[in-house]
Order: sequence, then structure tokens, then C-alpha cells
Amino acid sequence: MAGSSANYDTRTGSSANYAAGHWGKGDFDIKQLAERYGLDRNNQGRTEHDIYGKDADGNEVYIGRSNMGMASNQDLIAAHSAQAHPDEGDHLAEGGDLDSVGDIRGAILNQWNRGSAVEAEPLPPRGSTFTEDTQAYEDTRLQRPENQAPRMEYTDRPNRDAVRYGEDINSHYINKFIPSLEADARLTAQEIGESGRFNLNRFVGKIPELGDVKELTEHYMGEVKKAA
Repeated sequence: MAGSSANYDTRTGSSANYAAGHWGKGDFDIKQLAERYGLDRNNQGRTEHDIYGKDADGNEVYIGRSNMGMASNQDLIAAHSAQAHPDEGDHLAEGGDLDSVGDIRGAILNQWNRGSAVEAEPLPPRGSTFTEDTQAYEDTRLQRPENQAPRMEYTDRPNRDAVRYGEDINSHYINKFIPSLEADARLTAQEIGESGRFNLNRFVGKIPELGDVKELTEHYMGEVKKAA
């Protein structure tokens, strides 16, 4: 690979790259990375798209959720080239997109400044009010053009087309379909709660008093004895 000696240490691969500062000693903190590349930090998970790293104190820190739409980002392609393992292809030199979520993960981590956990931007809170849940439901509806399932694109590389389409469908399922179901469920729960509170507040009846249990027991025991 052209220029490989300048980009990384070939002795021990990516481990040496990390130690040498080519991976995880970048210029951006977590918030800046999220804004720069559109990383989703609202739904922290453990999918293949969720990126975690070790901060300067050795703590695991959530960076954000990626998607294969980032594969053509030129900054990420350059960052991946700077930390890639010697056995990997040089997408920057070849003029192609990144091939996998692993490529994107490495490129993101390469630009992270590894700030300590206390300096990391906290995750935004999930919607908890009726208004927020309503807005989340509207934003995640699958009928919206930006939330619809991707279609397969055809090029002169059918195998790669199939792989990319599978990754796109999987990304849509995780990042669009599941959040839509969650938003629908949260809004439904809110609506049921609101309806219950509304009707309870309007309830003007009175629960009947049953009276003394002992007196009732003695009364009916007397009736039973009479009937016997």
C-alpha cells in the first residue's frame, strides 16, 4: 500500500497504531464527532453499529451509532486510511467507499480525542412528556420519506450491491423501524394514562359503604338458621 509506513506501524498492526496515536488521539470530543458525522446518541445499544471506546482513564464510553450511509464520507475514508491494518485495502488511495461498519468504527475512533468520562457529553434524555412522545411518534413514522426502507441499488458489482443492501436494510431496521415501534408504544401508553387521569378527575360517584362486616355476618347467619 502506498505511503503505508507514514500512516501506521506495521509491526503489530492496529494495536501499535493505537499506541502511536493514530487511533484514538484525534482532535474531536464525543459531541463534536456526533455533530460532524450525524451519529445517533439517543438510543444507546449494543448493535454492530454502536461505537464504544476507552477514554483516557480506561473507562468504556459510548460514542454513538453509525450507519452505512457514512461509508462515502471523505473525512472518514481518510481517517480510516490513517489507522488501517496493513492487510486492509486503502480506500483513500483506491478512491472507493468504506466497506463495513468496522471501517467506519475505526475511522471514528481515529478522530476521537479520548477525553475522560467526566468530560463526555451526557446522553440526551428520552422523551417523558406527552408532547415529547407525540413529536417522537411523528418524527419516526415509517410513512415519512426519510424513514422508508431503502431500495437496492444496482451497479456492475452485484456481490457488493447485495452486501450493501443487506447492511442498509439492517440499519433501517435498527435505526428506523425499531425506534418507530418504541415511539408508538410510548405514545400509546401516554394516551392511555391521559385518558385514565381525565376520567378519574371527572368521576363524581361515590363508592358504596358496605357497613359492619360482623353485623352482616350475624344477619345472614340468622337467615340461614331460620331457613333450616
